[in-house]
Amino acid sequence: MKKLSKEALKLRESILKEFVIDDGAGKAILNTALMAYDLMNDAQAVVDAEGMTVSGDRGNVKSHPLLATIRDARSQFLMGLKHLNLEVDTK
Repeated sequence: MKKLSKEALKLRESILKEFVIDDGAGKAILNTALMAYDLMNDAQAVVDAEGMTVSGDRGNVKSHPLLATIRDARSQFLMGLKHLNLEVDTK
């Protein structure tokens, strides 16, 4: 299993400082959410370097395949946070 990035570990520390997550399931959800966070950021770095579009096998222009990975990982990250029932002050 891939280790979390420094950025994800920093986010984890920040979340655990603000919220009490002391059960195994909650920690697993947080860890899974942070793995999705890292995947999202890794895929975004590739898209940033290569552009939003790529050439298809027939020379046509199409969306970068990692855009779907970014979308799905972002959704998984946010869903993980939602499942933790964190009360976030939006003021």
